[in-house]
Amino acid sequence: TLILREWLPVTARQMIRRLWGHQGWRKRIICQRRQFSSSKARWASNRSGLITAGLISGNILVYLGWQFESFEAFVAKKEGKLPPTPVMSDHFRLSIPNLLEGRFHTAITHIFSHSDISHLAGNTITTMFLVPPTIRALGFLRFAQVYLIGGIGGGLAELYMLYKKSGIDCKTSVLGSSGSLMSVLPFVILRNPMAIFYVVVVPVPAFALPLVLVGFHYSGLEEYLFPDAAIAHTDHFTGGFIGLCYWLLWRKL
Repeated sequence: TLILREWLPVTARQMIRRLWGHQGWRKRIICQRRQFSSSKARWASNRSGLITAGLISGNILVYLGWQFESFEAFVAKKEGKLPPTPVMSDHFRLSIPNLLEGRFHTAITHIFSHSDISHLAGNTITTMFLVPPTIRALGFLRFAQVYLIGGIGGGLAELYMLYKKSGIDCKTSVLGSSGSLMSVLPFVILRNPMAIFYVVVVPVPAFALPLVLVGFHYSGLEEYLFPDAAIAHTDHFTGGFIGLCYWLLWRKL
């Protein structure tokens, strides 16, 4: 009865003010907001880690597929049998013959293929450092867009340069996720220009990294240190340019 008498003459607006002014309710609401924000941040961090692990796992599985196909071909040759159907060569490398035969999906699948263990290891380490902060900044959908567009555009640009050099009969193929990773690099550089990257063993600030990479290539130092490496420079530069254009577009959205 006392409670009813206390609240009976109070208008709805006054009741809301009393409830909102009560310290217990206010603290409870603030705590809930903080818990929601922290759980949202944890989920974003976990999601970026899961996507990064998925990309690395995909690269490793495709690499194992290449090794299994090579082993099968070796055994068949040793036993004098016909080699098995080259599934990996037909569906996981970007080449002029594959495109002429209508295997346009290789523009995407070649991103997960790598030529050797050093190529795989290098791109794996780069993926671990570049992909998580980009996913947290852009979100998964925009990250997937720039990652795939950079990989496809870089691979096709490299293939076009091979076509101009060797013609329609060129048998050289394009492999690797370097174009995709280079398309992610501008986001990391522009969001944190003072981050430190290591070129071989030399620490380089992020804002100077593009100049160092270009100089590293055109100075001949790259060929001296890695004489047997078939590096797709057009793939790298095209991926980086696509990433820069996407960043400028994203900033305007």
